Amino acid sequence: QLGVRVLTGTRVASVDPKGEKVVLSSGERLSFDKLLIASGRRTARIAGDDGKGRGVVYLDTLPEALHMVSLLGSVRKALIYGASLQALCAVRGLRARGIACTLLLAQERFWQGVLDPMASEILEDRLRQEGVTLIKQTEIRDLVWEGRDLKGVVSSKGLKLPADLLVVAGSQVPRLDYLKESDLVVKGGVRVDGTLRT
Repeated sequence: QLGVRVLTGTRVASVDPKGEKVVLSSGERLSFDKLLIASGRRTARIAGDDGKGRGVVYLDTLPEALHMVSLLGSVRKALIYGASLQALCAVRGLRARGIACTLLLAQERFWQGVLDPMASEILEDRLRQEGVTLIKQTEIRDLVWEGRDLKGVVSSKGLKLPADLLVVAGSQVPRLDYLKESDLVVKGGVRVDGTLRT
């Protein structure tokens, strides 16, 4: 009704800022005078994960959550990495199925920008009461594989933690795959000025 052309089921393959063109995955080329980049974000990938192994799940989409559920028949120990709401939901769901869970937090406490130390301690105590092991101020340095099956992780402190499932629900990065060939991308995102213009 507003005169907007809506394209669903297609992706942007690349952007040519100087030529003011967007190339879609279908091959169609669209011209623009102004381009708004609002492509969302995804969970940052873990070192040592090439995407070909079994047992590492990133909770960005419903299909990924369903994939995690499909793996649970053979899972005995799960590691959950991150302090997001998705991480807590994963812990709750896994514990409800009787799976041993270890929650790795990169920070010294839960949701530092949201919860004060006392509120974080209440949440952490509740998780411990539910049988969750908490390891704080720890990141994942590498993954341990046996063939293509996950067997555990190596923490930034050198700890080897066994697991047959790693649920990654940690830090987020912008989705910029289609912008890689342009000169818009710098480390961490799209270069903009003080008014968010490229």
